[in-house]
Amino acid sequence: MALVKRRGFKFDETMSGTYAPIGAPESAKPFAFSVRAHTESAARTLKTGTTYLQGTVRADGLAHSSAAEGTLVFSRRRLRYELEFSGDDGERYRFEGEKRLRFPNLIRSMTLLQGDIVNGAGGVVASAELEFDVRGDLLAFVASWRPA
Repeated sequence: MALVKRRGFKFDETMSGTYAPIGAPESAKPFAFSVRAHTESAARTLKTGTTYLQGTVRADGLAHSSAAEGTLVFSRRRLRYELEFSGDDGERYRFEGEKRLRFPNLIRSMTLLQGDIVNGAGGVVASAELEFDVRGDLLAFVASWRPA
């Protein structure tokens, strides 16, 4: 009897918006990431909720174009993003964000990602609000879903 290979999946996602240093919301600057989400086993992902992310972060004044790695964790009505990247200053940063799925407005809750940028010492240095561009990116997003 042949073993069945457990297949995973992959997809690409881009989100963009702004980030603002803590205490200076009027100083908001562009912030975006483009990632490929991937998993080796769909069954394991269903069990743990974890998908791995690799891509690029762009944060004006913080990271021109920095390689990023992290996770996307699916749990009860929440999608939790964590992306680690290096700033232009050589320091390590992490974006921690969450989509909270709400059924009265499911589309909006699936396209809005709010979070924080945290420094290597664990201090929150900025807040961020990103959106998925449904009109501009939905077709590419859907087309990017593939077995891995």
